[in-house]
Amino acid sequence: MDQAEIARRFADDTPPTDQDRQARAAVRNLCRRLVDEIAARVPEGREQDLAIAQVEQAWWWSRAGMARGAASQAEA
Repeated sequence: MDQAEIARRFADDTPPTDQDRQARAAVRNLCRRLVDEIAARVPEGREQDLAIAQVEQAWWWSRAGMARGAASQAEA
């Protein structure tokens, strides 16, 4: 991995526009609602922990994708 890619991955990911902030909030809220449902319906234990961790991972990957996509569009 070259230095440019490392810098891109660790760059500030503050959403540049209101539209970007709203998109992130929408995905975050959807993930939060899903985690609330899992916590309410799946008995506590390993399976619940893994399910919640996967939703959290999906949120983080979504956030990274939105941040990197916004950065790519800003550079164009």
